[in-house]
Amino acid sequence: MAINILGFNRFDAGKYPNMHSCFGIYDIKTGCQLTDKLEIHCLELPKFKASEAAIQEAMEVEDVFTKDEVAKWSYEKAEKFRRDQAARLKYARTEMIKNPLPY
Repeated sequence: MAINILGFNRFDAGKYPNMHSCFGIYDIKTGCQLTDKLEIHCLELPKFKASEAAIQEAMEVEDVFTKDEVAKWSYEKAEKFRRDQAARLKYARTEMIKNPLPY
């Protein structure tokens, strides 16, 4: 796992408003994930705008995950599924642009 803390916005805030991005290693053509053991996380600090309540909530969630392995595992699997679905959609869009249907 790699964690990158950026003091600048690497990704367009209009398209990618989240301060946290997580990347995996995928085959560009098939969308198949090579491994779930390698992740690259980016935290874009300029996008971080949190109230005291949001910070408290984040700390409580972190506390749950550090103590509850099942919750941590469930969250990681849900995130992996979300990333896989996003990669599949991106691949499908790319293929449709390259090879549009003959209507």
